Amino acid sequence: MTTQDFTIVDAIESDPSPANAATMRAIYTAIFDAALDNGGTVHASTVREHLPSYLRNEPRIGAAMSALARCGAIRPTGEYRPSGNTKSRNANRPTPVYEVRDLSEIAGRAA
Repeated sequence: MTTQDFTIVDAIESDPSPANAATMRAIYTAIFDAALDNGGTVHASTVREHLPSYLRNEPRIGAAMSALARCGAIRPTGEYRPSGNTKSRNANRPTPVYEVRDLSEIAGRAA
């Protein structure tokens, strides 16, 4: 993973809405914490475990995961699991499991 891959995460700092920036920071942190706890793989349901209860059904979890996949920070493994979002009509819709490209880079940034 390169510094360029983190552009999407670093852009949070320039968000004009403090509440939105705080939510997105919590989501991205939860994504990387989930990857660290799961041997480098991450899924929406494992991310929810790392979020405060009021953010566990936040619809932007999927958007954040998709953004990380688009920029190449994570890549799909080909495995799918139910999303686990209890508030969504897509609660049981399969969503992809992703693999972090370079977990050691994320662990270094988290330290």
